[in-house]
Amino acid sequence: MNEEIIKMARKAGGTQPKPRMQPYFWRMHEGDLERFFRMAQAAEREACAKVCVEQSARWHTDQRDVYVANECAAAIRARKS
Repeated sequence: MNEEIIKMARKAGGTQPKPRMQPYFWRMHEGDLERFFRMAQAAEREACAKVCVEQSARWHTDQRDVYVANECAAAIRARKS
């Protein structure tokens, strides 16, 4: 499993009852699951915003391109749902 996802699950309050015997089983309460979902959403938004910024650095053919890419990244980061 992706270590970043495991860290988010633990941070949200999830536990692995028997990590050695059943590494893919997790215990999470409803609130933990909601926190994990929000954290995963935020991580995905940040990853998408970084792609915008990184691609604008590669293109940088025009200052307007960089501006638009940065505006897109800001809009992605600001999105909450």
